[in-house]
Amino acid sequence: MNEKIGDLNTKLNMHRENIRRSILVKLLYQQYSSEQEFLEDARVINIQYLYPFFTICIIKNESRQNIPILYEYFSKKNSANCRYFSLDSLETKQMILIFNSKDNTAPFRITAENLYQDICHTLGKHITLGVSEEYQSFSRIPVLYEQAVQALNYSFVTGKDTITFYSDSTSSNTVPAPLPEIDCIRLEKSILDCDDTLLLQLFYDLFEKIQTSGHTLNSIKIHLFSMFSHIRRMLFQLNISDYQIIDNELTAIFMNSETIEELFNLLYAIMLEIGRNLYTVSDKDKIELIQQYIYEHLCNSDFSVNSISAYFHISLTTLSRFYKQKTGQNISTFINDLKIERTKELLVRSNHSIEYIVEEMGYSNTSSFIRKFKSIVGMTPGQYRQIYKDQQEM
Repeated sequence: MNEKIGDLNTKLNMHRENIRRSILVKLLYQQYSSEQEFLEDARVINIQYLYPFFTICIIKNESRQNIPILYEYFSKKNSANCRYFSLDSLETKQMILIFNSKDNTAPFRITAENLYQDICHTLGKHITLGVSEEYQSFSRIPVLYEQAVQALNYSFVTGKDTITFYSDSTSSNTVPAPLPEIDCIRLEKSILDCDDTLLLQLFYDLFEKIQTSGHTLNSIKIHLFSMFSHIRRMLFQLNISDYQIIDNELTAIFMNSETIEELFNLLYAIMLEIGRNLYTVSDKDKIELIQQYIYEHLCNSDFSVNSISAYFHISLTTLSRFYKQKTGQNISTFINDLKIERTKELLVRSNHSIEYIVEEMGYSNTSSFIRKFKSIVGMTPGQYRQIYKDQQEM
């Protein structure tokens, strides 16, 4: 019997907590048409706002396991001068705190800073806290909630494990500064050359400019997405075996980073890893990738050694030297020989005109190509075709 009563009380308490949570969420999202309507609902579970002044704080903590500790902490903080009403945020690992005080004789900034230190001491670890302004108006609670959200977002830019007030997030940058351009070409070069010094300098300069821009974490992530897209494209083009794994890691970094500092540190680490992994690709594999690109793009009108260099994100000098060292042949010679062989095939396997074949091979000047063909083969394309036909008829 006692066990059944205990189970019933547990269920009643859970139901009561769900009602309390629902009422507070409706309050924060301005779903009450009047203060009277709210008070009628609140009276059912003994929520009473006794005092005129309101402030909202949002606490971001590292684990949801801290939530019960915070609930117990705030239940003991109610006094003759102030009351605390807390609930889990719809966001994970967050708690929303509605602070209802009797007067505003003591600056709330000092009160909030003391509260922050007290919470950190209670949990034994630092937290991130976003704090709204203080208003003497029940109807302003939804506005205060929006202010606390903005303050929390701003703290993710300036650095976690801090307390940030709404007034700080607005006064420092009323109009956010333009976000800096990202030098993706130099970034890719630093990765491909495994140049730790250049990569660190690029990230440090970018971080310094973005951190002081006044933008929210989400807007910064959107801005950095162009860099993210460049890196993804580079990995795909280089045909890296672990492309999908690295791509998933990059996506997770953008999705899960909670501060601008964390975002930059993780991006820097993975880009260093990418650069070092590139050096594990054998020279033979690199030559095969280059030659595969040449075979696939040989007949394009815009194909050239420069286009190969741009595709693989290496300088023309580095590309030419590397290819010569590993094959014993100039890359331009390899391309010319390949084009000549393709031209020979078209001459004997089709009835297309010389002009058409030259254009198909990506050349715009027929006379120039005929001279090049003759210098290599020893005869003009027309003579080569005629000799082949004569041999077939014999």
